[in-house]
Amino acid sequence: MKYKYITLFLVYVLYLSACSTGVYSPASRPMTRVIGWLPLAQDAVEDAGYGLYSYLLFGREPAADEREKYHKVILDLIRCTSEVQELVSGGMPRSRINATYIPVTHWEEYVGSLPPAMQAEWILENYDYTRSRIILSIFEGDLLRGPYFVSARSALSRQPSGVGECIVQDLTLTTEDNVGLWVDAFMSQTRTQNYWEPDATRQLGLNIRNALSVIADLGAPILTSIDTLVDWLTPDE
Repeated sequence: MKYKYITLFLVYVLYLSACSTGVYSPASRPMTRVIGWLPLAQDAVEDAGYGLYSYLLFGREPAADEREKYHKVILDLIRCTSEVQELVSGGMPRSRINATYIPVTHWEEYVGSLPPAMQAEWILENYDYTRSRIILSIFEGDLLRGPYFVSARSALSRQPSGVGECIVQDLTLTTEDNVGLWVDAFMSQTRTQNYWEPDATRQLGLNIRNALSVIADLGAPILTSIDTLVDWLTPDE
């Protein structure tokens, strides 16, 4: 039985390895980007001059059991970041902003004054899936579901080729409970200068956390079966 607890301890250590703490002074590292969000209406194009261009993209409309996850990823993004216009008005240079666009069919100014949960609901109701699919078509692979965070040095809807290094973060298999962790990972990843180089340790921790959530969602009978299998594979001495 003790081997089972050792196994669980190792999983826990791997999860903690996704987190790190450091002490920095302003001169010890390059300036990081600040993330802001803004809508990308159907008749609009991205403004020039931002340090990074990111997008929250959905490959299809959510199924009934996916809607809450879609809503949560929008909500977590707008809760954890400022609107780009607020950053610019506050004096932040555009070159230091990661402008994270959310495609919508249109935009109403009053939406910006709504509480975050209501903003997220409005955005989901008016999301522009067609434009999202067009942007996703730039990338290789079958990006048919999502949510996805994609980031590039140049605006993707205005300059679909020659955009330089890109990164695609796929949340398709992420459980609703872990959406916030992946939004945090997106924010952390795109703050760095080499944003296209994934943090393998952090990704491992997130994958373990998500796998454990999926297992938990399967219910008690499956957990009992897994427990029995672990006991059989790691018998007591």
